[in-house]
Amino acid sequence: QQLNALAEEIERHGLRGPAQIFLGSISPISIIASQSLAVFRPLLPHGRWRNYVTALEDDTSWEALWRILERKAC
Repeated sequence: QQLNALAEEIERHGLRGPAQIFLGSISPISIIASQSLAVFRPLLPHGRWRNYVTALEDDTSWEALWRILERKAC
C-alpha cells in the first residue's frame, strides 16, 4: 500500500525512469540500503515520507517497488 503510494509520487513527478535505474543499481545491496533507511528514519518528521521509509526498510520492498514501477510503464 505504501509502496503503491510512493510509486504514484514518483510517477507524478516524472521520475519513473531515474527511479528504475536507481532501484536496479542498488538491487545487489538492498539489505544495506534498507538498514541505512532504518538509521535515518528517526530524523524524519512524521508523515508520508516517514511512512515511505518505513515501507522500504524491508530489503524485498526495493524489488517490489521496481516491479510496481515496471507495471505502470506498460
